[in-house]
Amino acid sequence: AMAYLEPFTASLLKPFNGSVPSLVYGTQFCEEKPRCCITGFDYVIHVYNNIPCPRITMNATGFGHCDILNDIGWDLCHDLHFCKTVTTNDRVLYKRFVSGLMAAFFGYYVQGNDQQLQYLLKVNQMPVPVTDLRSDLNCLYIYR
Repeated sequence: AMAYLEPFTASLLKPFNGSVPSLVYGTQFCEEKPRCCITGFDYVIHVYNNIPCPRITMNATGFGHCDILNDIGWDLCHDLHFCKTVTTNDRVLYKRFVSGLMAAFFGYYVQGNDQQLQYLLKVNQMPVPVTDLRSDLNCLYIYR
């Protein structure tokens, strides 16, 4: 199983072969100025669409690339305007959300704990707003 946190790549030119369960996770501010990602090469359009199933993707609303960092890293990112940051979101809650997301994903796919799947797929059970939730767990997607 693989988890891609805010993935960005310009070298993924064709779909991966094989079958590795994948979680592709992004944030709303990734593509907002100042950008940390280049539109079209980020988590959904470029990465999620080119990896085989089973796969899950989502986008945390109101958070950005630097919100996962500790305070010193976040302050540096904020002061240098490296990526978009805001001072009104709850970064502690966000870090707990990302930790829970990883635990649920690996708990489901590596440990076989079926109860963890609900945390990955039910937006109403997630502690932060999420958009663009997509999944292909039964390999129904046909590659372009």
